[in-house]
Amino acid sequence: MRPWFDKNCQSCHGSGGSKSGAWSYNSDNYESSIKKHISHLYQDVFVNKSMPPGGLTQAELDQFKTWYDAGYPAK
Repeated sequence: MRPWFDKNCQSCHGSGGSKSGAWSYNSDNYESSIKKHISHLYQDVFVNKSMPPGGLTQAELDQFKTWYDAGYPAK
């Protein structure tokens, strides 16, 4: 899922991004940037569909949901 997060989150939530204060995405630290915030991420991405700005395709949402349902594995 790292490429998914890199594509959809890195530009705003990565180091120095305009939204890194709200949630900081660090592609090298799964535990602190993904797993620790999974309920918030799930809510914003899948339930509210408020992230990322501009939305996701159905295929991208399905990919996120499949990953989440699998227990959000690190790889």
